[in-house]
Amino acid sequence: DVVISDLRLPKKNGVALLGEVRTLRQHDRPIFVGITGAEMISLEKAYDLGMHELVEKPFDRQLLLEKVIRHLLPPA
Repeated sequence: DVVISDLRLPKKNGVALLGEVRTLRQHDRPIFVGITGAEMISLEKAYDLGMHELVEKPFDRQLLLEKVIRHLLPPA
């Protein structure tokens, strides 16, 4: 399982969502967050809450898939 979310959400702050995922699920699944350049200010907080990878928007599907695979598959 992975969590893929945007930092900017219509009814909730994406950073707050990261905190809720960590609290409610209590898991160590990879978390990927999509951001734009204007949202860089929240990056440190997102990493503190457990974000594993940043995905810049608009994102490249192949690059996102490679990042997900890298976190899900054990190192060779």
